[in-house]
Amino acid sequence: MSAPRDLTLSPELRRVKRSVKELVKAVGGTAEAAEITGSRQQRMSDCGLPNTADFLRIDEVLALEEEAVGSADWPQVTRAMARHHGCILVRVPAQPCAGDWHREIGRLSQHVARVVQTLCEALTDLKVDADEVARGNIRERIAEAQQVLAGLDALCLAVVREGL
Repeated sequence: MSAPRDLTLSPELRRVKRSVKELVKAVGGTAEAAEITGSRQQRMSDCGLPNTADFLRIDEVLALEEEAVGSADWPQVTRAMARHHGCILVRVPAQPCAGDWHREIGRLSQHVARVVQTLCEALTDLKVDADEVARGNIRERIAEAQQVLAGLDALCLAVVREGL
């Protein structure tokens, strides 16, 4: 039995629904998502519709995002929920950076300088548009800088925990 399709969800919940739709697409569609989660195909479809009360369960999100590693905007639903709460996701490095503080600070400076330089070039007309963001790989450059920061944070945590 299908869920009623006349519900009006808040904009936040519709954004989460869009992320579900992107995730299901990333794993190959509703049939593949149903197979991965052990759910019905219709349920996978309903979970992506903006006018139903059906949402993925946490175990389903975990299974689908595990399968979708490497796809665009991965992890789709987790990222949408983080955005809803005003957070961004930064992948934690498997290990802290090497411990050479000067080298890591230098790497961070280089990454941040690239972001700033690209933004300044885009701002020649006093605005940054979507084409300039894409052309300059600005989001990717910011993500790289965030990764270096995450490595430094992991090193700081290791120092605090282990007295390195």
